Amino acid sequence: MGYAPIEGAEEEAKDYFYDTLQATVERIPKHDVLLLLGDFNARVGSNNDNQGDALKRHGVGVINDNCERLCDLCE
Repeated sequence: MGYAPIEGAEEEAKDYFYDTLQATVERIPKHDVLLLLGDFNARVGSNNDNQGDALKRHGVGVINDNCERLCDLCE
């Protein structure tokens, strides 16, 4: 179990967390159902047009860097 770095954390900490998460997700077989739950300190925001089907229009405020990193995992 772990918690994502906060928005103001150093880039190295964010890179490490999301790179490790990406590597873990990639080891899961594509035919398995993946539910990724947790506190990712991500602000979805309503300006998430570039995030495809991952978010739709359910956000409030402005998307932050943690949300963009998390959405990259969904591609």
